[in-house]
Amino acid sequence: MSALPKTVDYSRNIDHASKYKTLQVPLSNNSAISVAPVTNTSQLLQWKLPAGVTFNLSRSSISYNILVDAPAAPDAMFAAVADDCFQIANQLSLVTAQGITVADVPFCNRYTKLADKYFTRHSEFMSRANVDVSYPCRTANTDNPVRQIPAASITDNTYDLPAGAVKSSGFVPYEEPRYYKFGAAVNGALALAKYQKLGDVGKGTLFEQDKDIYYGQEIYLNLQTAPVDSWAFRSGSKTAVVPPADAAALAASLNAAGKVSITNIMLNLAVEDNAILANSVRQKFETSGIKLRTDYILAFRNVCNNTLTNINLQIPQMSGTKLKRIMNAVYDSRETGSNTFDCHNLNGEKISTYQTTIDSQTLQNAFVDCTFSTGLRIGNSDYRENEKYVKDSVIQTIPMYQYNWTHIDSFDGDDSLKENHQNRDYGLDLDVPRNYLLQLNSPNATATNLAEYSFCILSRVLHIGKDGIMFV
Repeated sequence: MSALPKTVDYSRNIDHASKYKTLQVPLSNNSAISVAPVTNTSQLLQWKLPAGVTFNLSRSSISYNILVDAPAAPDAMFAAVADDCFQIANQLSLVTAQGITVADVPFCNRYTKLADKYFTRHSEFMSRANVDVSYPCRTANTDNPVRQIPAASITDNTYDLPAGAVKSSGFVPYEEPRYYKFGAAVNGALALAKYQKLGDVGKGTLFEQDKDIYYGQEIYLNLQTAPVDSWAFRSGSKTAVVPPADAAALAASLNAAGKVSITNIMLNLAVEDNAILANSVRQKFETSGIKLRTDYILAFRNVCNNTLTNINLQIPQMSGTKLKRIMNAVYDSRETGSNTFDCHNLNGEKISTYQTTIDSQTLQNAFVDCTFSTGLRIGNSDYRENEKYVKDSVIQTIPMYQYNWTHIDSFDGDDSLKENHQNRDYGLDLDVPRNYLLQLNSPNATATNLAEYSFCILSRVLHIGKDGIMFV
């Protein structure tokens, strides 16, 4: 290495930088590359990745179009689609021909709605286009509707919401994520394009790893579609998520065959075009094999139907595996129509207080308070517990945090969720089973049941070589 400054250093510098060419891979199980989801019917979309090719999954993407048809009979409604997540995907996985799952994103649309906003840096988010997994609204906050949220019983609060107010839009203009995409006209159709990068939707999995990999065998990318009524609906307003008067009939009309369609589905595979790098990866595969530490998601879903709920997660013993963090979130359990992706916890409406425990050891000194701070009391301690994960992310304010509410318990000693964290060999050893307890006070759970999701991020070593693909 030369010790001279760049201004007078004339030595030859050889830099083997990665170069990628996009290889478009059509669906292997649907030659028409089009699918129309039907309520409660999940369809498998599958791509067979080419063997003998070096590619980068993180820089690859899935592109598609969504079309919501105009109603046959005018209903004075606007077509709407959830647009800050991988809305059409219920599960995304990478599976070998032998059936070994090497990457998996369960409850994919619910997970991506939350995880993407915490993992993504704000600077990256601000440069995103409307086709990405989430993007800035670029409008006044009053034109960025959310599911209507009552703020009753508030007499004084840090956000100056009047008592009994109903909050139906964002808090931050221009820079808050666009939550829903609405049709331009009443009784009109809605069409949009999406370009989901696997590195964005697969946070906490192998999909996120920005590395060239050679598998040496056929491997399958599987996408299980989500029911259409869990991400598309009709609303009585374009500036508020207003449930229609006859929700059941309108849901049925959207769920009818052909009313909502997904077309032009394509996997855009980032293939390494630098022959030197591609050959070096292939040579490593042929000799010692490729070993890398990667994250893996273990997910749980529980229903909360009492004002006090204890959720107990049994994390099994797994040799050579570490528990890095657990992300907890709550949704309206109906998860359909205008209730779709209703995960807010403004003023503790879903969860007022909570506490978590691992192996009988509490992780907070006292129950955490999710309600507003007022002139008479200090609240919002949930934000204080998670502020370190919010810093420099898409989440900018306490109310935006409550719109995208998540509680994170980290065991890897890393107070950030920045990139390039997967190779860190830290976490809670799973050489023995672990017991995680989440105690929730849910004031409205008896009237509106909640769906509580816990995403456990595990760290494992993956071996890819001539002798097979396996976790070791």
